[in-house]
Amino acid sequence: MLILSSILKAYTIYHNPMLRYYSIILLSLCQLYGFGQSTDNSIFSRFGLGDIQPQSYTSFQALGGSASGYATTFTINSVNPAFYSKLGTTAFDFGLSARYFRTDLNGEAGNSIWAGHLENVAIAFPLRNAINKSLDPIKKPTDFGMAFGIHQVSRIGYNVSSTELIDGIGQIKREYEGYGGLYKFYWGNSVKYKNFYAGINASYLFGRFTYEKNILFSDILSAFDDYFTTSYNARGFQLDYGLAYSHNFKQSEEVDANNLFGNILTIGVHGMLPTNLKTLADEQNVLIQDFGTVSIASTDTLLNVTEQEGNMKLPTGLGFGISYQQEQNWAVTASFKITPWSQYNNEANPETLQDVRSLQFGAWYTPDYKSYTSYFKRIRYKIGGFYQNEPARIGLENSEDDEVTHYGLTLGTQLPFVNQRKISRADIAVTLGYKGNSIINERYLNIKFGFSFNDDQWFLKRKYN
Repeated sequence: MLILSSILKAYTIYHNPMLRYYSIILLSLCQLYGFGQSTDNSIFSRFGLGDIQPQSYTSFQALGGSASGYATTFTINSVNPAFYSKLGTTAFDFGLSARYFRTDLNGEAGNSIWAGHLENVAIAFPLRNAINKSLDPIKKPTDFGMAFGIHQVSRIGYNVSSTELIDGIGQIKREYEGYGGLYKFYWGNSVKYKNFYAGINASYLFGRFTYEKNILFSDILSAFDDYFTTSYNARGFQLDYGLAYSHNFKQSEEVDANNLFGNILTIGVHGMLPTNLKTLADEQNVLIQDFGTVSIASTDTLLNVTEQEGNMKLPTGLGFGISYQQEQNWAVTASFKITPWSQYNNEANPETLQDVRSLQFGAWYTPDYKSYTSYFKRIRYKIGGFYQNEPARIGLENSEDDEVTHYGLTLGTQLPFVNQRKISRADIAVTLGYKGNSIINERYLNIKFGFSFNDDQWFLKRKYN
């Protein structure tokens, strides 16, 4: 956070004072990121690292999350770090999310819940100013880009209970609660040489996971209720990489007033190296005897182990993507990713998971990005979808129908707006999704808001002060 804060403060002091307001907002969000995250109540977050969050930002979420082989010159692509050097202006990006969902168990509808949280905070910039490049008589084949950001890798949030009657004991209530998650702060660098792109993200992963289980004997006077708590911290470093190639079918000498930028085919690949995190776990089992009307309780600690050191191994991953676009007019894109979660190992909370295969696809269309008479013609309209299986299998004992599938339809828009004579963008992405199997499933509506503030005065070499 210190690096991001220093960059923003330096910029606001020496350059455009209007962006001080944006910087203050971003810095405040950075400080609150780890403390203001509200939790969902999704039973699927109980397994593995929890609900794995999309790593693409709002602009790409409306395209089904497809970002492996697609990028623009004004939005941050954190999925494939090769594309930082494609940026034409500095970009500040932060996103918000609101989620409405309902969980059904064995065909019975559950309660509907609203939840929301901060998605991401990021900044990226080209290391050669676009204005200087256009004025430079010597055209260089290389470009460089850099990015900083923070977003959530996974989220745990559930609070469920069940009751049953046992002969001779009476009613037993079981309560299960979990919260926490894993976060990523990354520093990315990218280089472009002619039509080739390459980049890396060096990331620091950190987070805390807490699981609670309570067994309450409601019908036994002065019974010992059983409370279990397991929590652990995780931290470590991760390295992502990305490669891409882009081909413009329009030759430089061709002139077409309706297609100034040409038709561009882009292919990208990205992945991550094996990651090992250190864990520090606490485990506690306590019996509490409640004497009912008497305001005293007896406590007996059966287990109290603190600061158990362990290791967590995260799987590698490999993604491929392709896009074809007529710049500023329309584009189509698709991505495919394989994540071998069967390689996952966590000494603090052992589990067996399965490999995940995911497919994302999307398209966008702008009626007339140069229109001076109609704002709606300048809006970018998006549609997409995704399909994947989840790492955990959930079902009854000896059930073969325990694989959890996750799919959805995405819709969205990108709204241009002018600030200080510069065009920035607001993104809205809506996802209608389904996650589950024949035993338990979750239907949800996810609304995401993203804001990209662009500025072309960074690293501008001025002849006069």
